[in-house]
Amino acid sequence: MLFPYNLPPWMVMKQSSMILSMIIPGKQMPGNDIDVYLQPLIKELKELWDDGVPTFDASTKEMFCMRAALMWTLSDFPGLGNLSGWNIHTGLACPSCNYDAAEFRLQHGKKNCFMGHRRFLPEDHIYRFDREHFDGKEEFRNPPVTPTGSVILQQQESVETTKTGPRTILMQEEIFRRWVYALKLWPDVNERYLPASFKLTVSEKDTFLSELKGARLPDGFSSNFSRCIDLRQRRIHGLKSHDCHVIAGSGLPLSYP
Repeated sequence: MLFPYNLPPWMVMKQSSMILSMIIPGKQMPGNDIDVYLQPLIKELKELWDDGVPTFDASTKEMFCMRAALMWTLSDFPGLGNLSGWNIHTGLACPSCNYDAAEFRLQHGKKNCFMGHRRFLPEDHIYRFDREHFDGKEEFRNPPVTPTGSVILQQQESVETTKTGPRTILMQEEIFRRWVYALKLWPDVNERYLPASFKLTVSEKDTFLSELKGARLPDGFSSNFSRCIDLRQRRIHGLKSHDCHVIAGSGLPLSYP
């Protein structure tokens, strides 16, 4: 599904503006064979960006040179592997860390996880010196360096082209304990659960939901939030993915400037 974002907000998500580019049939996903589709697509995107395409403007009744650019794509992690060619099944699966990834093998699950996220914290952060709740080591490394375009091109050219058992329960508990503690949700030494720093209080929830419920937005800009918000139960239901983008981009700044 393609959405032209250069249209007015009330027209972007209209059904007439959505473009169904292609459907790949079959019982299984195409996997790496999706390159057969991507190759002509990339060729056309380069043509739209470099040369442009003569297009008729219905409003002025004239021809003009239309140029276009692909802003971003959304996919899950396996989809990222198929689209980019990055190997997502080994200790180097993290595309942000690249070859500087910190691999960790779960003791019970025998699977790879990545415990190097403390590298992104400030140098004096308390979690950098916490051995007990992470991997048993203090973290003094800097964040991984983002590879440049030339480095990525060199990597691309170097690539050759040719449940529910006891172990699973222990593995899930191990992952859960590490992540919830990183979010300040694991009990402290006094067995008290500490709320996460981003958790809203009851009064903050009421303020946010009331502001969002009474917001007046252009027709077609998003769903009718007044029908999706239950102030009594402090819940939001029936949202589409685009509505979540609207709330994150417009609703939160409106309520918390």
